[in-house]
Amino acid sequence: MRTNFLRSLVFVSILICITSAVGFGQKTVKPKPTPAPPPPTIEEFIGTEVDGVYTNKYFKFRLTEPEDYEFVESQSAEMMSRAGIDMVKGENRSTNKRLDEAAAKQSTLFGWMMLPRGSLNNAVLEGHVLKQVPGVTANMALLASTNLMTATPSFKLEKTLGNVTFGKRAFAGSTIAANFNGMKFKIDTYVLMVRGYSLHFAVTYYDDEGKKKMTDLLRTIEFLK
Repeated sequence: MRTNFLRSLVFVSILICITSAVGFGQKTVKPKPTPAPPPPTIEEFIGTEVDGVYTNKYFKFRLTEPEDYEFVESQSAEMMSRAGIDMVKGENRSTNKRLDEAAAKQSTLFGWMMLPRGSLNNAVLEGHVLKQVPGVTANMALLASTNLMTATPSFKLEKTLGNVTFGKRAFAGSTIAANFNGMKFKIDTYVLMVRGYSLHFAVTYYDDEGKKKMTDLLRTIEFLK
């Protein structure tokens, strides 16, 4: 059971679509429409990995793998994330429905594993994005994600991390402690707003070594012009 669980489990920073407040009683002036930019290609949006370097042209960042980790491309990472979500669902149907809806609305960019798939005490770095409405901040998106995750009995908020800097950008962050059938691990989630999306990086780990190695990978991030 433990090995099968670890093979399928690439934990996701669960996202939930949230709305911002709308003002009333104000006269609305419609701006002159401007031509919409062409949509990104799938490759630009999802990003590519070549020789240990992941580049995302749409969200304009790059990550460089410092060691021989296992890269998990978008489609495989998303499938494993959904399998992990199914395994941690509880008896609350409303929460389970919200988990499914949140998973359907997010896009998984990539996953990076410290050890080969199926290894014990693995650590994972994942990247996800979710389109947000105008006015949503990184702290709001992180709070919505945290509230949804901790609505299940396996997850508890351990601490908020305030603003954490990666690539000279300030991310909103939090740490969630998890206990799934006696297996204890933690998830550090970092959120940044980019081009109207909340960009979520989730580091899942069992010990300090895994936390350090995956966080060091995240520290290689460069934001492109």
